[in-house]
Amino acid sequence: MNKLTPISMIRILTLVITLGLIYFLLRFAFPVNFLKTHIVDCNQAHKITKISDNFLSAIGDPSPNEAEIIAQRYITKAFCLNDLKGDNSFSPKPYFFNVSNLSSKYQIIGYHGAGLRSPGSLRVKFDNGTLLNFCFSRMVINCNQAQECDCPYDFNWEPKPK
Repeated sequence: MNKLTPISMIRILTLVITLGLIYFLLRFAFPVNFLKTHIVDCNQAHKITKISDNFLSAIGDPSPNEAEIIAQRYITKAFCLNDLKGDNSFSPKPYFFNVSNLSSKYQIIGYHGAGLRSPGSLRVKFDNGTLLNFCFSRMVINCNQAQECDCPYDFNWEPKPK
């Protein structure tokens, strides 16, 4: 029977701590609720008073959980009330899509934090194939599955429909 030497015990302990740290960081970076299917509840649409509880500045960046709540509220109001304008707390510019592109089931498929002159973004995929990129706090862009759709680095730039 082999006894564990102090050096091997330190290695095992270091490995366990390292794996625990990696797990913790990955859970923080990629919350568990991503890839969960959300279903729009139109009974809640009229109860939503504000889409965003916090002011989102051009350089501000909501946390993944805050971004998810904002997206849920916006999608619910847009889908159920046929209105893409939003409200004074969050009124993105819906480029390249309309309410008929939305559906009642969707998944949040990614989150990206803000960078230099670039806002944070939350990607949403609907069960009908529509991909949306919420670029906080300026716009929502419909992303084609075949192309990458990044938020603009300069807020003065606005995409033009083809």
